[in-house]
Amino acid sequence: MNASFDLIVLGGGPGGYVAALRAGQLGLKTCLVEKDFLGGVCLNKGCIPSKTLLSGTELFTKIQKAGEWGIELDSPPRWNLKKLFDRKEEVVRKMRQGLESLCQKRNVFVARGLGRMEGPTTIKVGNDRYEAKSLVIATGSAPKRVDFGGGLSDAVLSSEEALSLSDQPESLLVIGGGAEGCEFSLIFRGLGSAVTLVEMEERLLPGFDRDASAAIKRSLTAKGIEVLTQDTVTAVKRQDKKLKVQFKSGLSKEVDKILVCAGRKPNTKDIGFEACGVKLDDNGFILTDRHLRTSLSHAYAVGDVTGRRMMAHSASYEGYVTAGRIAGYKEILDYTAVPSCVYTYPEVAQVGLSEEKARAEEVPFEVGRFSFMALGRAHAKGEAEGFVKIIGHAKTGRVLGGVIVGQGASELINVVGLAIRKKLKVEDLRSHIAPHPSASEALVEAAHLFFKEGLHFA
Repeated sequence: MNASFDLIVLGGGPGGYVAALRAGQLGLKTCLVEKDFLGGVCLNKGCIPSKTLLSGTELFTKIQKAGEWGIELDSPPRWNLKKLFDRKEEVVRKMRQGLESLCQKRNVFVARGLGRMEGPTTIKVGNDRYEAKSLVIATGSAPKRVDFGGGLSDAVLSSEEALSLSDQPESLLVIGGGAEGCEFSLIFRGLGSAVTLVEMEERLLPGFDRDASAAIKRSLTAKGIEVLTQDTVTAVKRQDKKLKVQFKSGLSKEVDKILVCAGRKPNTKDIGFEACGVKLDDNGFILTDRHLRTSLSHAYAVGDVTGRRMMAHSASYEGYVTAGRIAGYKEILDYTAVPSCVYTYPEVAQVGLSEEKARAEEVPFEVGRFSFMALGRAHAKGEAEGFVKIIGHAKTGRVLGGVIVGQGASELINVVGLAIRKKLKVEDLRSHIAPHPSASEALVEAAHLFFKEGLHFA
């Protein structure tokens, strides 16, 4: 089959499918190439399945505390792991079907198979060739592997493999204390595994607010997860049915499995990019300009494959704006208010400038911080762990950033993000009337504290 299109999108993840759907919406004849399932890693092997498992383990944790609410159970709760994983698959299947339906409604042609560039405007999928005036590359990324040698591949897992484990390990070492490592540590701890989490940097969640990192370390430790920071694995060997792990600090442990959550690498090999003139950096990421245009004037790259902001929501935003640009719109990419979230319980979310970044950039700032311990709604729900922090310019009062640790942080952070995007001032948040009782009151209270005028917190 040979066919011509206005646009070919290579990769059906959050950046790719959004670009394709937006292009179809704007009237472009569009082809979306995907080698596996629509939705990419995020829907099928990442964000959605992991959050489904996290929701299950969080619910299990709450059920264990049922007695605090006067709920009497005849026996302690126990896991049926098959049902849990079946539910995960059902959630993914429903979302995938939704994407298939949307592509049909937007007249997006979906080409199934591995797409390779045969020329600047030609994509080959199996025996079929497709031509296009414009190209969006959204081939995403894959987990980095760590080879410990000694035939240990069956016991050293990636995040994708961990989502489909048939047997629950009694003990697990998680390497990497970023968002993924913290989330998977909670999943497996919630399922009953003894979990050790190791991070080479001085704290968990490097790049996040220090107070948030400290809060999550306390929370994970309180849930029975052993947290090691400023340490690395130096050797692993099989000993009987266990893995004996040696650390740089001199510590040694025996575990059943190792889960590596130590970053991702771009999917740019063997796709024909360089041969067709698409330039890559030394790490294999595609080089782009500020409009995400590659070294080919008609080709753009979005999402993880650029190595810029490796998050699904930023990839979707880039796909949306890029499709519009190809269709003739001139919307400028604005990254001033892209939130970062960790879906632990409690959650962590931040947006804009942190205190550390503000200091590094020599921006004068003030902070308003409010603890959920002083919020009625938080106590009513039994979720009083965490805080809200509003960072504002010391002279102009403009909202610069925000940090939230607590249940629903990934939802509340959007208020701060919108305030940054629309150049609101902290006094605008202070004058907002939040419903009572609600978690959103914490944002208003933090804004009051920015002006040293705390109402419910002194």
